[in-house]
Amino acid sequence: MGADQIAELRPPIREVFAAGPPTPSANWCATFEVNRQPNVWVQVTFYLVNVFYPVTRKPTEEIAMHELVPADAVKLIAWEQNKYATFSHSRNVDDVAAFIDAYLTRVCMKGRENYALNVTLQNLS
Repeated sequence: MGADQIAELRPPIREVFAAGPPTPSANWCATFEVNRQPNVWVQVTFYLVNVFYPVTRKPTEEIAMHELVPADAVKLIAWEQNKYATFSHSRNVDDVAAFIDAYLTRVCMKGRENYALNVTLQNLS
């Protein structure tokens, strides 16, 4: 895992969590997109992590195979093979940042640890 990437992931995640649960006027989302990889993205909201999912195997199997997170850091909510996977998360900034970095590195980037991110914070309300 890349310390630089994790350091880049933390501030936007922290900002989303600090905004609190969604309200009619505020529902913040941090979107991370890998440079020059327009289909590789991750979205973080107060309750969920939604990721591009380029695999046919069930996400829980992929997470276990790649040892991506501590068992209680994320929980699978929904998925569609080769499209997306949605997880609830622990709202621990470090755990969520480490999960995203490990997921991008091991699942999406096939082990390539150096990737650059575009980050967007957006109010979805």
